[in-house]
Amino acid sequence: DSIAVSDDIKAGPRWLMKAADAGLPRAMCILGDRHLKGDGIPRDYKKAAYWLKKATEAGDASACESYSSLLLDTNHFGDIVEEAENWLRQAAQTKMSYSLWAIPVLAERLMTGQGLRQNVDEAVDWLCRCFDRGIQPSKTIEWISALFAGDGLPMRPDLAVRLLRKGADLGQDWAMRELGFRLSKGRDLDRDPVEGANWLLRAAKKLDPASMYLYGILRLQGDVIPAHEKEGAHWLRQSAEDGFLEAMRELGNRLIEGIGVRATLPEDWNGWARPSRMSTLPLSRTWVGDYILAMGFRRTSAEGWLSRRKPPLPVTWAQKHSWRSLRWKGPVMVFWIIQPL
Repeated sequence: DSIAVSDDIKAGPRWLMKAADAGLPRAMCILGDRHLKGDGIPRDYKKAAYWLKKATEAGDASACESYSSLLLDTNHFGDIVEEAENWLRQAAQTKMSYSLWAIPVLAERLMTGQGLRQNVDEAVDWLCRCFDRGIQPSKTIEWISALFAGDGLPMRPDLAVRLLRKGADLGQDWAMRELGFRLSKGRDLDRDPVEGANWLLRAAKKLDPASMYLYGILRLQGDVIPAHEKEGAHWLRQSAEDGFLEAMRELGNRLIEGIGVRATLPEDWNGWARPSRMSTLPLSRTWVGDYILAMGFRRTSAEGWLSRRKPPLPVTWAQKHSWRSLRWKGPVMVFWIIQPL
């Protein structure tokens, strides 16, 4: 059996070569990738470049990334950045399917200067084309923040605003949320609470959980736009029901304290405090501990319950620390305390 397997491994490259020589783009791509990685056949960068280029020219989308990375990120072919850049631009400008890959790649390399000369103005142009095609590169928000702050990229707030407004005008919820938040708080932009709230509301209506949370808080607090408790509570609850952890924490806290929403203590624990605590959200640990302290429950009964529950930390260790160092145990004690309610 081992001899047969060995023969199969030797025969594999021959069959790939026959398919590639016959003009099958997918076979060219696989053969080039295997030469590039040394996977099953000897590593050979020249053969890898040859077959990947042929596959790319034949329109195989999966060959694009391997070929451009080979040209731009390795030193096996000398200084051929111009050739790689020309090919990448040609791929991005084509109407073929693999341009959907080439456009964000070109935008990222121009933005960061990886493999190509950095040009943030042109990078933003290509990013706007990404938005037009419904593509959002994963680092878009990071780049926008960097353009505002000049952290790792040139400080160009004008380009950051252009990206935000482009995405928001196209109805992309992340852009509406980011633009609305920055306008409402005056963060890196001239403060405009009304426009900021309108963008957050538009994103909330698209059922973006973070936007529902932010808009709900604005409505409940009333320091940026006029307060409207009913509307604020509606959006805060909707965000919590969609699983947004900060909304769970905020809703649970407000239900207990009766701030802006109807106080229903059992609902708070069963619906919001427990999921938020189990997510290890630090804020949920703090406010429930504060609640226990504010209610004046005796330290001894709480510590006794913790002892019966066998907490992960030894009791001897806990006894050496103050009661406030055990506040994070609050959520589980709330559950025990409110059961009779």
